[in-house]
Amino acid sequence: MPKSSTTRFVSTSVEHLGEVSDEPAERGLTFSARWIIDDIQHQIGIARWVVLGIAGLVLIITAISISNMLVISVLQRIPGIRHHEESRASGGQIMG
Repeated sequence: MPKSSTTRFVSTSVEHLGEVSDEPAERGLTFSARWIIDDIQHQIGIARWVVLGIAGLVLIITAISISNMLVISVLQRIPGIRHHEESRASGGQIMG
């Protein structure tokens, strides 16, 4: 009987991944299940670092923006505080 030309390389269990992944390489195929999974994990690792980098950059920009708003708020109130202190009456003026 002739061999079937269709061979399944897919396993429903991760336990058999090592057994299944060697078959395509023996038949001259360039990709194996293990290689594909390793490549996907590598791409996920790169994507994770990119997302963490963007999140870190956003946090730094947000911290600078909040600090800037606080400084501007204080700088806007300083003239008002000075004017208020100048217009206050001292203890001697009230009792006097």
